[in-house]
Amino acid sequence: MQRSHGFRRHAGSVVGLRVAVLAVATLTGVVGTACGSDAGAEPARTSTLVLEAYEDGDTYGYRPVGAVDLRAGDRVTVDLRNVGALIHDLAVIHPDGSTVATLAAIAAGGAGTFEFDLEDPGIYRLNCNVENHLTEHGMQEFIEVKNADGSSAR
Repeated sequence: MQRSHGFRRHAGSVVGLRVAVLAVATLTGVVGTACGSDAGAEPARTSTLVLEAYEDGDTYGYRPVGAVDLRAGDRVTVDLRNVGALIHDLAVIHPDGSTVATLAAIAAGGAGTFEFDLEDPGIYRLNCNVENHLTEHGMQEFIEVKNADGSSAR
């Protein structure tokens, strides 16, 4: 098992993992948290995660662009760029298996953006749910979301 920048890639039904070529999340700013109750409080940090959806023969994947530093409490903006020839979508799966956020299918050459809050540390999955992209082509990435202080959640 190899890891790079907090991303791991599952290669279809094969148990091996492949290193993501480049990893991304550019820290775009720091926002102070509101005083008092946590209800409606702003996230401690904002980050942008730039991903490319691609195909390489029978292997489909997401390729991050840049360095990754995602932490519990971050508000994340995902910028998905489809550099492949097929349509791709994106689902962010919480470590407990629930879906945190989704982005509808994007045509080849297109791009889409969405925003969500990372509430918990752990290993999150990024899945493509278009047709057989996940089940037959292994289009799934894993990303580590660290504790709010930047320490590993593992």
